Amino acid sequence: MTSTVREIAEVKIDSRLEAVLNRISESIEGASKEQKQALLSILEDWQHGHKRSHPRKSCSVPVDYAADGRAFRGSIKNVSVNGLFIETRQKFDPGEKITLTFSLPNQSKPLKTQGKVIWNNAEGVGVQFNLPNKYLEEFWKARIEAL
Repeated sequence: MTSTVREIAEVKIDSRLEAVLNRISESIEGASKEQKQALLSILEDWQHGHKRSHPRKSCSVPVDYAADGRAFRGSIKNVSVNGLFIETRQKFDPGEKITLTFSLPNQSKPLKTQGKVIWNNAEGVGVQFNLPNKYLEEFWKARIEAL
């Protein structure tokens, strides 16, 4: 039985893909919880087709947040200049407005800001900040770089 060039190429691709997936699996098994959370965030963005203009920084920051007259407490797991991820089991609708209050390390005063829900899943909710001007964007950038 003779193999076509296409069949041979598919076998090579399949074996290369399997090798890559094995290496990824081994790397994930040896990763810390924070590294796994960062990878999950990247993969979720990729899955949802989100393209970030600013990188996220992993963190674990307590946050009080409110939406639609309901108040909650959770934990920020990663943050960037234009948004953050809150670990929570609460469900929110995309586009829902949310008010956040939290303290970043090395900051004496709590920060209060508003944003909107971009997405949510079983692990938590992605929030995009309302940044009406460049000054506020630079303010956030300086705070996040200090993390």
